Amino acid sequence: MNAKQTALDAYVARTAAIHAKLERLRQPADDHFGHDPNAIH
Repeated sequence: MNAKQTALDAYVARTAAIHAKLERLRQPADDHFGHDPNAIH
């Protein structure tokens, strides 16, 4: 395996990890992190 392919594989793996983290954050954000936005002053 050459260095270019190794770097590409690492990039793809890291991108997938970032997307997974964003999805884990999006779920509670869609729920306003458990708070009612109308009740916050």
